[in-house]
Amino acid sequence: ITCDADGSVPTRQFTSIEQPFFVYNALTDQTTTSLDDPGVLFHAVDHLPSELPREASEHFGNCLLSFLPSLVAARAPQAPGQGDTGSLPLPMRGAVIAEGGQLTREYEYIQQLRAANTRMDQEERGMQEELSKGALHPHGVQVAPACAGLELSGHLFDTKLINKVLDLVEAQHGRVHIQNLDVASTVSDESHLSMLVMAQTQDKLDKIISHIGAAARDVGVAVRRAGSGDGSPAPVAVQKSSLSLSPSQPPRSVLVLGSGFVSGPLIEYLLRRPENSVTVASLDRFEVEAFAQRFGSRVRPEVLDVLAPDAEAAREALVQAADVIVSLVPATMHVGIARLAIRHHKHMVTASYVSEEMQALDADARAAGVLIINEVGLDPGIDHMSAMQMI
Repeated sequence: ITCDADGSVPTRQFTSIEQPFFVYNALTDQTTTSLDDPGVLFHAVDHLPSELPREASEHFGNCLLSFLPSLVAARAPQAPGQGDTGSLPLPMRGAVIAEGGQLTREYEYIQQLRAANTRMDQEERGMQEELSKGALHPHGVQVAPACAGLELSGHLFDTKLINKVLDLVEAQHGRVHIQNLDVASTVSDESHLSMLVMAQTQDKLDKIISHIGAAARDVGVAVRRAGSGDGSPAPVAVQKSSLSLSPSQPPRSVLVLGSGFVSGPLIEYLLRRPENSVTVASLDRFEVEAFAQRFGSRVRPEVLDVLAPDAEAAREALVQAADVIVSLVPATMHVGIARLAIRHHKHMVTASYVSEEMQALDADARAAGVLIINEVGLDPGIDHMSAMQMI
């Protein structure tokens, strides 16, 4: 899979959605569109990220259509404040990043973040020099830089809190690395920020976090200390702190069945929403307890054999306590879990193909008002395109 004509795996030609594959025979230096010919199968659709299902395209088009008259009628501003941006519908007005050559008020933070990054880069050299001169423990051991993760949820830009946070870090000669920023789509919604705060010593880090917590409380923004460390690449774990997190949505419990390679990134993604908590269940005690240690108290480990007859009561209790189930166990185990989900009226997601046994549950799921989404995975998507080509 490549779209880089001059890269490490160069492509001889690009493909399209209608003709997504070609076969390249390195021995003859020839290409063919027949999947039966020998060679390497290339998938090189350069505009694939912009592809949408027809139903989604029609839905988005219908939603956009009502905004077009206002957009056509609005004058493009030649200078800040001289255009008709204020007359646009709220969803479009909030999407205007710049007008008249300047960033709009909602996006002024971009320039502020750029300026802060520039200052941080300049000060990094000063930090290294200070450490090299000997930020030492009493016994002469050099102190490693300290770091911790913070999560902020609330009106970060209207309250200018993000500017205040950067100023507080700068005053203590620290650094900030923005890990994830989810900007609210309307003025009534909340934004969410995950960031890594770094300082020369643990004392300075604690002082920075204390100041950030006080500033956040002053403007009603929730803060959670999501991790701390000593500069080593150890997994981030939730630390006890005086800072508290107040979810803006009702609490939601997600049951993740399986502890393989996909589970870790999934749990990290789910916990970006402060209202989510995760129960991860697997036969491997070491893996589920490692997730709890890595992500903290919002992850509850459960050692469970998903299909063991003597674990039926524990299995039912976990399903009944969850709001939604994500099954990452082998595909043959999904059907039994799906039956439990239907019985207890719980929605369910899997990454596996729809088997005949799973398809047979469709009527029962509809009758129970349960949504079971399958094939949310990479392999099914690639296979769908391959099947489309062969058809």
